[in-house]
Amino acid sequence: GCTGCDSPRTGEHLDTTVVRKMEQDTRILAPVAEPPQFRKLAGVTDLPVGTSKEFPVAGVTVALFNVGGAVHAVQADCPHQGGPLAEGAVEGGTVTCPWHQWKYDVTTGACLSVSGATLKRYEVKIEGDDILVKV
Repeated sequence: GCTGCDSPRTGEHLDTTVVRKMEQDTRILAPVAEPPQFRKLAGVTDLPVGTSKEFPVAGVTVALFNVGGAVHAVQADCPHQGGPLAEGAVEGGTVTCPWHQWKYDVTTGACLSVSGATLKRYEVKIEGDDILVKV
C-alpha cells in the first residue's frame, strides 16, 4: 500500500517530505507587486521652496525637490554610484550629486553631466496640504 496513508494503491499520493517542501516554497515566493498608486510622502510645509528630502516608500527611496513651488519626485540614488541626491546642492531645477558632482535636471530627470543617463521620475500631485507621489 501507500506509505503514510491507508490507500491500497502506491504512488497515488505525494511523499510527505515533497508536500512539506512545496508548502515551504510557496510561502517564500515574493509577493506580487502592487500597481503604482498615489501615496502621501510629506506635507507641503515639510518641503519649503529650494529644499529636498528623501523618503522610503513601497520598496524604493524617492527624493522630493521643491523647485520654485513645484514639487518634483525622482529616484533618490544617483545612477552613477548611488550617491544621495536629496543631500546634493540644488540651484534652480538642477541638483548636484554630493559624491561625484554629477548634475541632473530634477524637472525632467535628464543628466546634465553624462549623455544618456537619466533619473526615474514619479508623478506628483498636491491634495490640500499633502504631497502625494505615485509609486
